Amino acid sequence: MHRIDSAGSTAGGQWTAGNPATGTPATELSADWMNAIQEELIAILTEAGVTPTKASNSQVVAAIIAIIDARIAAALGS
Repeated sequence: MHRIDSAGSTAGGQWTAGNPATGTPATELSADWMNAIQEELIAILTEAGVTPTKASNSQVVAAIIAIIDARIAAALGS
């Protein structure tokens, strides 16, 4: 994962809305940044054995809970 680094982002990798009055451009959304975010999220699903599906918007939280539950069970020897 990386901070946004496309045109219009700040030196610290932050987003900006820009300011037309001063000629400051808004941060451009870049494909490499969006792909990085997507793959970070997919990695969470993969770790939990969750198959990505377009029909659900709660897969990441379900995967995180499954990972935590599995780690607790392993720690308790279950």
